[in-house]
Amino acid sequence: MKQHITPKQLNELSEKGKKRLRKWWKPIDGDLYARFSNNMIWPMLAHGVAKLKKENNLPLLSIGQMIEFLIVKNPLAVILIDGDLYTEVAPNGAAIDDGLITDDDSEKIFKKENTCNALWEAVKDVLDK
Repeated sequence: MKQHITPKQLNELSEKGKKRLRKWWKPIDGDLYARFSNNMIWPMLAHGVAKLKKENNLPLLSIGQMIEFLIVKNPLAVILIDGDLYTEVAPNGAAIDDGLITDDDSEKIFKKENTCNALWEAVKDVLDK
């Protein structure tokens, strides 16, 4: 099972989203992160975080970090695991098909086969608002 987002997924964020993610991220030893340097992206493992400069780095978020982020930043998000993962559930129980669904109340429902990717879609949506 995929446990972390990829550097490629980080590049899906707008500059505003990247800035907001850097502000939220409190690096700890053992965090995976991506270093952006000379148009290259280098996956890294945090060690000695006191020296880590966040300006050119972004976390490769784990499933746990993304759940924590959604709870703090988007308290209306509900996570249900029942064969699929939904990051916001329509109050009227709207029908759900694959992909991003908008119900009558304009609430987003994310459904992906991969838990990590479904959480990333929700986190990205919050960061890029």
